[in-house]
Amino acid sequence: MRPEIAGRVARAWAAGRVSDEPPAGAAAQRGSVYVRDAERPQLVWVCLHDRPRNELLVVTAWEAGEDAAVPRRYTDAIRDRRRRAP
Repeated sequence: MRPEIAGRVARAWAAGRVSDEPPAGAAAQRGSVYVRDAERPQLVWVCLHDRPRNELLVVTAWEAGEDAAVPRRYTDAIRDRRRRAP
């Protein structure tokens, strides 16, 4: 993971910008936590929380809107791949 991403997620986590509820328009994934970026609030880091180790695994990023920093093709590809799974 890029150090910039790790730092941004860590700062948002420490600030309590965490939810078990996905942002509006995002698909819910069982076991995911959603960390809202402090610098760019419309950007949400989708993570898995390993509670025994107290570690976060950043799975992907999600952002709504026309000027999204995360290209829609990435989040759509993840969703499409899950639908094709047997």
